[in-house]
Amino acid sequence: MSKYYAVFPVYSSILRNRDLTILKEGKVSKLATAFRPLFEKNSKGIPVYFKLLAVFIAFAVIIVSSYLYAGYMFKSHLLRDTADELIDKITTNMAMLLGSLGITVITVLFIVLLSIDSREIREFKNMMKKIEQRDNLLDMVNQAAMTLLAAKDEDNLMESVLAGMGILGNAVDVDRVQIWQNEMIDGTLHFVHKYEWLSEFGKQKSPVPVGLHFPYRLKPDWEKKFLAKESINCPLKELPLEDQDFLSPYEIKAIVIIPLFMQERFWGFFSLDDCRKERSFSDDEMNILHSGGLLIANTFIRYDMTQNIRNTAIQLETALKEAQDANLAKSKFLATMSHEVRTPMNVILGVTESYLQNESLSEDVRDGYNKIYNAGDMLLHIINDILDFSKIEAGKLELIPVKYDIMSLVNDTAHMNVIRYQQKPIKFSLNIQDNMPAYLIGDELRIKQILNNILSNAFKYTDLGEINLAFSAEHSNNENEVTLIFSVKDTGQGMTPEQVDKLFDEYTRFNLETNRTTVGIGLGMTITKNLIIMMNGTLTVNSQHGKGTEMIVHIPQRLIDNETIGKKHIESFKDMLLEQKNYSSNKKIIRELMPYGKVLVVDDMKPNLDVARLLLKPYQLNIETVESGLEVINLVKSGNEYDIIFMDHMMPIMDGMETVKELRAMGYKRAIIALTANAVVGQQDIFIANGFDGYISKPIDIRQLNDTLNKFIRDKKNNTATVPQ
Repeated sequence: MSKYYAVFPVYSSILRNRDLTILKEGKVSKLATAFRPLFEKNSKGIPVYFKLLAVFIAFAVIIVSSYLYAGYMFKSHLLRDTADELIDKITTNMAMLLGSLGITVITVLFIVLLSIDSREIREFKNMMKKIEQRDNLLDMVNQAAMTLLAAKDEDNLMESVLAGMGILGNAVDVDRVQIWQNEMIDGTLHFVHKYEWLSEFGKQKSPVPVGLHFPYRLKPDWEKKFLAKESINCPLKELPLEDQDFLSPYEIKAIVIIPLFMQERFWGFFSLDDCRKERSFSDDEMNILHSGGLLIANTFIRYDMTQNIRNTAIQLETALKEAQDANLAKSKFLATMSHEVRTPMNVILGVTESYLQNESLSEDVRDGYNKIYNAGDMLLHIINDILDFSKIEAGKLELIPVKYDIMSLVNDTAHMNVIRYQQKPIKFSLNIQDNMPAYLIGDELRIKQILNNILSNAFKYTDLGEINLAFSAEHSNNENEVTLIFSVKDTGQGMTPEQVDKLFDEYTRFNLETNRTTVGIGLGMTITKNLIIMMNGTLTVNSQHGKGTEMIVHIPQRLIDNETIGKKHIESFKDMLLEQKNYSSNKKIIRELMPYGKVLVVDDMKPNLDVARLLLKPYQLNIETVESGLEVINLVKSGNEYDIIFMDHMMPIMDGMETVKELRAMGYKRAIIALTANAVVGQQDIFIANGFDGYISKPIDIRQLNDTLNKFIRDKKNNTATVPQ
């Protein structure tokens, strides 16, 4: 009997202390752990071990009854047996009774306990199994994520995607895993089969071709459900008959369809087919599968983005090369156009100006020549603007800082505009700050261009009233820098705020009906603003329609020294400017005869040679002309020397630069002047760097020509004459 009582101390300890540490510490067998549910409460809040007490009470009744039975037997045997026999019988019967009773109690107890625990154990085991399945599925999704992230290029993309889909498919034991993406086809939204993984069993079933697509209008209930972010998760037989008919050709027993959204946009859906058994997935499994579908879809999106970036980079590189090629072609075109347009302009202006020097012309004839000259000069300015704007667009216009005289800059610009518009009843005033620096360092040519554009606009759009030009300087903290400030204020037409906003747009002109006779194509202010920006300057425009306009320019310049112009010099300059107001732009210049001079003109176009002869003829020079660089080289090789060689740039076989290089290599040291129509900005420096001594742009300015002849022929002759023999 002792073996039956051996386990009771442990159980009694648990019952007495309600302490489960004994179980946790493994001090009892697995059988003892079955007693754990005894201390939990049922749905009515009654501890389970109350049932055990009821069992003990029942068995207590049995024991008492047994003792009563034993007493009865004692009495009956007492009458028939001796005392020793009776005692032996009682002892034997009681032992058998108690043994049977103990075994019965223990058996019944365990039967009760096992009946109580079996349901809860089953539920617990089921719960643990589900948790284990969920963890396994999560592990599979993580493996799929690592596989998908490894897809870096097109070569291993499909391999990684199919591997990731396979991991998910094997984890949930399905036969097909598919990705369907939304696409617009013929103006209608379709779901398109993009990618598929198949199990070995799935490969034996009817295929679903990649690229297969269906319009959502065939499945409007699907579209509605998916847009609401609802999934399909059930055996095929539980779907509507229409859906069963749609899917039955693919031998599906159960299906899961999970809609995929990318940045709140319905992207497509992720589907899994079981072709062997009917089933549904739990909510936890559906959430995990949804994450897996997003991972796969995001892989495609990431790949598409990468490809788009690569394609865009290739397109940008191609576009950049095309733009560079276009700019190169444009530059060549501009140089050619400059030459081709200026060549006939050279003839027109050169011949016209030479005839205007003839004092015997009648007034009508002179007036006609003046109109021809002015129209040609106007066209030349338009060509210059187009060339400058094109250079700015191409980023090839360079600034060339030099030391310049402020009074010279003011005189050249103001004098030119005052003379040009002297017929207009306009009062012109000039104000220059007394302590204005006398010399500055900057791009004098471009500053003149800026000032001329602004000042000429003031004259153009002012028919009556006043124009004021003001100059000042503002010193900075840096003693070597100063800000040049000039403003032009007029009482002309003025502009509306809307017109001011569009003032710097290319090819923009205002009040075309009123200004139809005003020359220009609307590039001047665009060029002006760009030049100011290149110089790190600012331009402020204040204008009122019908009252006039004021433009203020600030441009940083380098300061040379502390020398200023001075009030006396400024007042003297103002007086001189007023005295010259009646100066004619075509006023006859005084030419000095130079019969001792010898010049050679090189140009491949005979009309240009004729113009050059016409302009040089009044000087009584010895003039020779040739039409190619090779002829020049042959003349020099033959021992001919010239005071000046006027060399065209663009010529066939050997151009001007190649010819000059050859001449310099031969040791020829006399003056060579570029006489060319290639007036693109920056060309002058190129000519000087390639062996030329000077540069005259076509059409030929007779004053510049006169200065060149005086410098290289007259002055050299005089210097030679004064040298002691």
